[in-house]
Amino acid sequence: IDNSYIHGYFEIGAFVGRNRGKIINCTNNSTVIGDSSLTGGIAGRNTYIISNCINNGKINGGIQTGGIVGNCDYGSVVVENCRNYGSIYANNVYIGGIIGGFFCSAEYENTIVSNCVNEGKICFYGEEENIENGKEIGGICGIAKYTNIENCLNRGEIKGYDNIGGIAGHTMSTTINNCSNHAKIEAIYARVGGITGASGSGTIKQTINYGEIVLDKGGYYGIGGISGGATGRIELSCNYGNVYDEGSTGGQAGGIVGNFSGEILNCYNTGSVKGLWVAGIADWTRNISIKNCYNVGKLESSISISSIGGIVGSIYDASDSINITNNYYLDSCGA
Repeated sequence: IDNSYIHGYFEIGAFVGRNRGKIINCTNNSTVIGDSSLTGGIAGRNTYIISNCINNGKINGGIQTGGIVGNCDYGSVVVENCRNYGSIYANNVYIGGIIGGFFCSAEYENTIVSNCVNEGKICFYGEEENIENGKEIGGICGIAKYTNIENCLNRGEIKGYDNIGGIAGHTMSTTINNCSNHAKIEAIYARVGGITGASGSGTIKQTINYGEIVLDKGGYYGIGGISGGATGRIELSCNYGNVYDEGSTGGQAGGIVGNFSGEILNCYNTGSVKGLWVAGIADWTRNISIKNCYNVGKLESSISISSIGGIVGSIYDASDSINITNNYYLDSCGA
C-alpha cells in the first residue's frame, strides 16, 4: 500500500483491522493513525499468522501500537520474518517496533515472534500530565505474556517512562533467545534495560546489548545492560553498552541487571555502570544464584565506593538463599 493515509479509531491496520488468517509478503508505505487502541502498520489485531511483512510508514496510535501489528492474542500466534522501518509514536501503554501487546496464555503452544527486526524510532508523545502512561515499550514487543521471542534485533532508539527495553518492555512467563539491541534505550523514571525493562518468571538467554542504557530521573526498580528488573533466569548474555542512572533519587544499576531474583549463569559486562548503587552484574538481589560471571566495566557511584559491588551490590536479607560462585571482576573496575 503506497501513498495513503489510513485513520481510524479501533483495530486499525494498513491491510486489515483484525486478522484471523494468514498475512504473507505485504509491504506498507503509508501513514497509519489509530485514535484509541490496537494500531499497526500491517494489522490492528492478529490471532494467527503474519509472515514476511514490512512496514515503512509512520505509525501513530494509543494503547497497543506496533510497527507490524498492535495486538496478538487468542491462539497459537506466529509473527515471523517481519521488519519495521517506520517511526512509531503512541500516547499510551504497550508500544513495540513489531508488536504492541502480545497476550497469550499457557494453554497455547508455539506462540512465537521470530526473525524480526526493528529499525524505527519509538517514542511516547503524550502530554506532560500523562507521561506516566508511557510504559511497556520495546523494540520488538511492548509487552509479551507466555511468548517466545527468538532471533530478533532492534536498531531503533527508544524512549519512554517505565518498563522500557531494547527487545521487550515487559515480559511475563516468556523466553527471549538469541536477540540483540544496538540502540540507545532511555527511561524517564524506572526499569530500563538493553533487552527488557522488566521480566517476570521467564528466561533470557544468548542475548547481547550494545546500546547505551539511560535512566533520566531515577526510581527504585532498576537499570541494567540486559534487564532493568527481573525474576527467573538470565544466561549466556553480555552487555557492552554503558549504563547510566542519572537520577538523584534512583539506584539499583547493574551491568547485567539492576533488580533481580533467580539465576544468572555465564554472563559478563564490559560497559561502564554509573549511578547511586552500582554493581558489575546485579545490584539489588534476593534469593539468587550467580555463577561463572565476570565484570571488566568501570563502576562509579555518586554516593561512595561502599555503594559499589564488583559482582553484586546488595542482598536484601541475610536469610535469603545465596549462591555466588566462580565469579570475577577487575581490581581496577572501581569496586
